[in-house]
Amino acid sequence: MGFWHEQSRPDRDKYVEIVWNNIREGRSNRNFMKHSERDTQDLGVEYDYESVMHYGETSFAKRRGAITIRRLRGTGPLGQRNGLSPKDARELNRYYECNRAETPAPPTVRPTTRPTTRPTTRPPTTPPPVSGSAIRVFIKSVACGTRASCSRVDSVIKVNNRAYPVRQQGAAVAVLNGKTGRFEGIRLERRANIGRYLLTLRPNKLVLLTVTGKFLRVDFRLFVALKKIGADFRQALSREMSFAVIGWTGPGKISVTEGVHGNKDEGPSVISKYISFPLI
Repeated sequence: MGFWHEQSRPDRDKYVEIVWNNIREGRSNRNFMKHSERDTQDLGVEYDYESVMHYGETSFAKRRGAITIRRLRGTGPLGQRNGLSPKDARELNRYYECNRAETPAPPTVRPTTRPTTRPTTRPPTTPPPVSGSAIRVFIKSVACGTRASCSRVDSVIKVNNRAYPVRQQGAAVAVLNGKTGRFEGIRLERRANIGRYLLTLRPNKLVLLTVTGKFLRVDFRLFVALKKIGADFRQALSREMSFAVIGWTGPGKISVTEGVHGNKDEGPSVISKYISFPLI
Protein backbone atom coordinates (compact mmCIF):
# COMPACT_ATOMS: atom_id res chain seq x y z
CA MET A 1 0.00 0.00 0.00
CA GLY A 2 2.91 2.37 0.61
CA PHE A 3 1.53 3.76 3.91
CA TRP A 4 2.91 3.92 7.42
CA HIS A 5 1.08 2.18 10.26
CA GLU A 6 -2.16 3.88 11.26
CA GLN A 7 -1.06 4.26 14.87
CA SER A 8 2.02 6.13 13.63
CA ARG A 9 -0.08 9.15 12.59
CA PRO A 10 0.92 12.44 14.24
CA ASP A 11 -2.60 12.78 15.71
CA ARG A 12 -2.71 9.24 17.13
CA ASP A 13 -2.66 10.35 20.80
CA LYS A 14 -6.22 11.64 20.38
CA TYR A 15 -7.43 8.18 19.45
CA VAL A 16 -5.20 5.56 21.09
CA GLU A 17 -2.91 5.23 24.08
CA ILE A 18 0.37 3.34 23.71
CA VAL A 19 1.02 1.19 26.80
CA TRP A 20 4.82 1.36 26.69
CA ASN A 21 5.42 -0.86 29.72
CA ASN A 22 3.73 -3.82 27.99
CA ILE A 23 5.77 -3.67 24.77
CA ARG A 24 8.57 -6.14 24.18
CA GLU A 25 12.06 -4.74 24.64
CA GLY A 26 13.53 -3.30 21.47
CA ARG A 27 10.17 -2.90 19.75
CA SER A 28 8.90 0.35 21.29
CA ASN A 29 11.00 2.84 19.33
CA ARG A 30 10.82 1.18 15.91
CA ASN A 31 7.28 -0.14 15.72
CA PHE A 32 5.42 2.42 17.81
CA MET A 33 7.16 5.62 16.73
CA LYS A 34 4.93 8.57 15.87
CA HIS A 35 5.72 10.39 12.63
CA SER A 36 5.64 14.16 12.30
CA GLU A 37 3.20 16.14 10.16
CA ARG A 38 6.14 17.08 7.95
CA ASP A 39 6.71 13.42 7.02
CA THR A 40 3.12 12.27 6.61
CA GLN A 41 -0.25 13.22 5.13
CA ASP A 42 -3.69 12.03 6.23
CA LEU A 43 -5.18 12.85 2.80
CA GLY A 44 -8.23 14.29 4.53
CA VAL A 45 -9.25 10.92 5.97
CA GLU A 46 -9.92 10.66 9.69
CA TYR A 47 -8.24 8.13 12.01
CA ASP A 48 -9.29 4.56 11.19
CA TYR A 49 -9.51 1.98 13.97
CA GLU A 50 -10.51 -0.67 11.40
CA SER A 51 -7.64 -0.03 8.99
CA VAL A 52 -5.79 -3.04 7.60
CA MET A 53 -2.70 -1.00 8.55
CA HIS A 54 -3.54 -0.72 12.26
CA TYR A 55 -1.81 -2.85 14.89
CA GLY A 56 -3.96 -5.00 17.14
CA GLU A 57 -4.39 -4.18 20.80
CA THR A 58 -1.88 -6.84 21.92
CA SER A 59 0.73 -6.49 19.15
CA PHE A 60 4.35 -6.95 20.30
CA ALA A 61 3.27 -7.55 23.91
CA LYS A 62 5.73 -8.79 26.53
CA ARG A 63 3.31 -11.48 27.58
CA ARG A 64 0.26 -13.12 26.08
CA GLY A 65 -2.86 -10.96 26.32
CA ALA A 66 -1.13 -7.80 27.54
CA ILE A 67 -2.57 -4.62 26.02
CA THR A 68 -0.07 -2.51 24.06
CA ILE A 69 -2.56 -0.17 22.33
CA ARG A 70 -5.69 1.06 24.12
CA ARG A 71 -8.58 2.56 22.20
CA LEU A 72 -9.66 5.98 23.53
CA ARG A 73 -12.84 6.53 21.52
CA GLY A 74 -15.72 4.14 21.07
CA THR A 75 -15.49 0.37 21.33
CA GLY A 76 -14.43 -2.48 19.09
CA PRO A 77 -11.26 -4.25 17.94
CA LEU A 78 -8.21 -2.51 16.54
CA GLY A 79 -7.16 -3.44 13.03
CA GLN A 80 -8.20 -6.49 11.01
CA ARG A 81 -6.81 -8.86 8.38
CA ASN A 82 -9.77 -9.34 6.07
CA GLY A 83 -9.33 -6.59 3.52
CA LEU A 84 -9.39 -2.82 3.08
CA SER A 85 -11.67 -0.79 5.30
CA PRO A 86 -13.81 1.94 3.64
CA LYS A 87 -11.32 4.57 4.82
CA ASP A 88 -8.39 2.51 3.51
CA ALA A 89 -10.03 2.41 0.09
CA ARG A 90 -10.71 6.15 0.17
CA GLU A 91 -7.09 6.89 1.03
CA LEU A 92 -5.71 4.59 -1.65
CA ASN A 93 -7.90 6.18 -4.30
CA ARG A 94 -6.80 9.65 -3.27
CA TYR A 95 -3.13 8.78 -2.89
CA TYR A 96 -2.86 7.01 -6.26
CA GLU A 97 -5.35 9.38 -7.91
CA CYS A 98 -7.73 6.63 -8.95
CA ASN A 99 -10.98 7.69 -10.59
CA ARG A 100 -12.94 4.61 -9.67
CA ALA A 101 -15.50 4.74 -6.86
CA GLU A 102 -14.07 4.68 -3.39
CA THR A 103 -15.37 1.28 -2.38
CA PRO A 104 -13.63 -1.24 -0.16
CA ALA A 105 -12.97 -4.90 -0.68
CA PRO A 106 -15.73 -7.36 0.31
CA PRO A 107 -16.96 -6.92 3.89
CA THR A 108 -15.02 -8.54 6.67
CA VAL A 109 -16.24 -11.74 8.24
CA ARG A 110 -14.11 -12.38 11.29
CA PRO A 111 -12.40 -9.31 12.75
CA THR A 112 -9.13 -9.88 14.52
CA THR A 113 -6.97 -7.77 16.79
CA ARG A 114 -3.74 -8.91 15.20
CA PRO A 115 -1.71 -6.58 12.99
CA THR A 116 -1.57 -7.02 9.27
CA THR A 117 1.16 -5.06 7.61
CA ARG A 118 3.89 -2.52 7.81
CA PRO A 119 4.06 0.45 7.36
CA THR A 120 1.02 2.99 7.67
CA THR A 121 0.14 6.80 8.31
CA ARG A 122 0.62 8.67 5.11
CA PRO A 123 3.93 9.23 3.33
CA PRO A 124 4.39 12.33 1.18
CA THR A 125 2.76 12.03 -2.23
CA THR A 126 6.00 13.25 -3.81
CA PRO A 127 9.59 12.47 -2.82
CA PRO A 128 11.47 15.02 -0.72
CA PRO A 129 13.84 17.36 -2.56
CA VAL A 130 17.09 15.58 -3.34
CA SER A 131 20.32 16.51 -5.01
CA GLY A 132 20.43 13.67 -7.54
CA SER A 133 17.96 11.13 -8.85
CA ALA A 134 15.47 9.66 -6.37
CA ILE A 135 14.19 6.11 -6.70
CA ARG A 136 11.26 4.67 -4.78
CA VAL A 137 12.04 1.33 -3.19
CA PHE A 138 9.31 -0.92 -1.76
CA ILE A 139 10.00 -4.28 -0.11
CA LYS A 140 7.27 -6.51 1.32
CA SER A 141 7.96 -9.82 3.03
CA VAL A 142 5.13 -12.11 4.15
CA ALA A 143 5.57 -14.78 6.79
CA CYS A 144 4.44 -18.31 5.93
CA GLY A 145 5.10 -21.90 6.95
CA THR A 146 4.87 -24.50 4.19
CA ARG A 147 5.88 -24.32 0.54
CA ALA A 148 2.22 -24.44 -0.43
CA SER A 149 1.24 -21.53 1.80
CA CYS A 150 4.28 -19.53 0.68
CA SER A 151 3.23 -19.90 -2.96
CA ARG A 152 0.07 -17.92 -2.17
CA VAL A 153 1.64 -14.88 -0.51
CA ASP A 154 2.34 -11.52 -2.12
CA SER A 155 5.93 -10.80 -1.13
CA VAL A 156 7.46 -8.36 -3.60
CA ILE A 157 10.39 -6.08 -4.38
CA LYS A 158 9.51 -2.89 -6.27
CA VAL A 159 11.90 -0.38 -7.81
CA ASN A 160 9.93 2.66 -8.94
CA ASN A 161 6.99 1.18 -10.87
CA ARG A 162 8.64 -2.13 -11.70
CA ALA A 163 7.56 -5.01 -9.47
CA TYR A 164 9.29 -8.36 -8.88
CA PRO A 165 6.79 -10.69 -7.13
CA VAL A 166 8.20 -13.43 -4.88
CA ARG A 167 5.61 -16.20 -4.50
CA GLN A 168 7.82 -18.95 -3.15
CA GLN A 169 9.53 -19.91 0.08
CA GLY A 170 13.02 -18.52 0.54
CA ALA A 171 14.96 -15.33 -0.09
CA ALA A 172 15.10 -12.97 -3.05
CA VAL A 173 17.79 -10.32 -3.59
CA ALA A 174 17.70 -7.34 -5.95
CA VAL A 175 20.77 -5.16 -6.46
CA LEU A 176 21.03 -1.47 -7.39
CA ASN A 177 24.17 0.41 -8.35
CA GLY A 178 25.02 2.71 -5.45
CA LYS A 179 26.27 5.47 -7.75
CA THR A 180 23.59 5.54 -10.44
CA GLY A 181 20.63 3.66 -8.93
CA ARG A 182 20.61 1.36 -11.96
CA PHE A 183 18.87 -1.97 -11.42
CA GLU A 184 21.43 -4.77 -11.83
CA GLY A 185 19.30 -7.88 -11.42
CA ILE A 186 17.42 -10.12 -9.00
CA ARG A 187 18.26 -13.59 -7.64
CA LEU A 188 15.90 -16.13 -6.09
CA GLU A 189 17.19 -18.54 -3.46
CA ARG A 190 15.65 -21.55 -5.21
CA ARG A 191 18.03 -20.89 -8.08
CA ALA A 192 21.09 -19.50 -6.32
CA ASN A 193 22.91 -19.72 -3.01
CA ILE A 194 22.07 -16.32 -1.54
CA GLY A 195 24.95 -16.29 0.95
CA ARG A 196 27.49 -17.05 -1.77
CA TYR A 197 25.92 -14.50 -4.13
CA LEU A 198 25.99 -11.70 -1.56
CA LEU A 199 29.65 -12.36 -0.82
CA THR A 200 30.51 -11.95 -4.51
CA LEU A 201 28.97 -8.48 -4.73
CA ARG A 202 31.40 -5.62 -5.24
CA PRO A 203 31.38 -2.45 -3.10
CA ASN A 204 28.87 0.35 -3.79
CA LYS A 205 25.88 -1.96 -4.21
CA LEU A 206 22.49 -1.38 -2.59
CA VAL A 207 20.90 -4.72 -1.66
CA LEU A 208 17.11 -5.21 -1.45
CA LEU A 209 16.31 -8.46 0.35
CA THR A 210 13.01 -10.15 1.13
CA VAL A 211 12.67 -13.51 2.87
CA THR A 212 9.40 -15.43 2.65
CA GLY A 213 9.05 -17.94 5.48
CA LYS A 214 12.71 -18.81 5.93
CA PHE A 215 16.12 -19.01 4.30
CA LEU A 216 16.47 -22.29 2.38
CA ARG A 217 20.25 -22.58 2.71
CA VAL A 218 21.67 -21.67 6.10
CA ASP A 219 25.43 -21.93 6.38
CA PHE A 220 28.42 -19.92 7.52
CA ARG A 221 28.52 -17.95 4.26
CA LEU A 222 24.98 -16.71 4.84
CA PHE A 223 25.82 -15.40 8.31
CA VAL A 224 28.91 -13.61 6.97
CA ALA A 225 26.99 -12.21 3.99
CA LEU A 226 24.14 -10.81 6.10
CA LYS A 227 26.62 -9.19 8.43
CA LYS A 228 28.46 -7.77 5.41
CA ILE A 229 25.38 -5.86 4.18
CA GLY A 230 24.42 -4.71 7.69
CA ALA A 231 21.48 -7.09 8.20
CA ASP A 232 20.60 -8.96 11.39
CA PHE A 233 22.36 -12.28 10.73
CA ARG A 234 20.48 -13.92 13.62
CA GLN A 235 17.38 -14.00 11.40
CA ALA A 236 19.07 -16.71 9.33
CA LEU A 237 17.86 -19.23 11.92
CA SER A 238 14.24 -18.03 12.08
CA ARG A 239 11.29 -19.98 10.69
CA GLU A 240 7.82 -18.89 9.56
CA MET A 241 9.08 -15.33 9.49
CA SER A 242 9.05 -12.22 7.35
CA PHE A 243 12.32 -10.32 6.81
CA ALA A 244 12.79 -7.20 4.68
CA VAL A 245 16.19 -5.51 4.35
CA ILE A 246 17.87 -2.63 2.59
CA GLY A 247 21.58 -3.44 2.85
CA TRP A 248 24.86 -1.96 1.66
CA THR A 249 28.05 -3.69 0.53
CA GLY A 250 30.27 -0.79 1.57
CA PRO A 251 32.51 1.02 1.87
CA GLY A 252 31.44 2.32 5.27
CA LYS A 253 27.81 2.79 6.24
CA ILE A 254 24.94 4.77 4.73
CA SER A 255 21.76 6.14 6.30
CA VAL A 256 19.21 4.38 4.08
CA THR A 257 19.93 0.85 5.33
CA GLU A 258 17.08 -0.74 7.28
CA GLY A 259 15.80 -4.10 8.46
CA VAL A 260 12.32 -5.21 9.55
CA HIS A 261 11.28 -8.68 10.64
CA GLY A 262 8.33 -10.42 12.24
CA ASN A 263 6.38 -13.65 12.54
CA LYS A 264 3.04 -14.80 11.14
CA ASP A 265 1.07 -13.20 13.98
CA GLU A 266 2.71 -9.83 13.44
CA GLY A 267 1.93 -9.55 9.75
CA PRO A 268 4.17 -8.69 6.81
CA SER A 269 7.39 -6.71 7.08
CA VAL A 270 7.47 -3.70 4.78
CA ILE A 271 10.02 -1.04 3.88
CA SER A 272 8.98 1.85 1.64
CA LYS A 273 11.16 4.88 0.97
CA TYR A 274 12.64 7.22 -1.61
CA ILE A 275 16.41 6.87 -2.00
CA SER A 276 18.59 9.54 -3.57
CA PHE A 277 21.54 8.56 -5.74
CA PRO A 278 24.52 8.65 -5.72
CA LEU A 279 24.68 7.17 -2.22
CA ILE A 280 28.31 8.14 -1.61
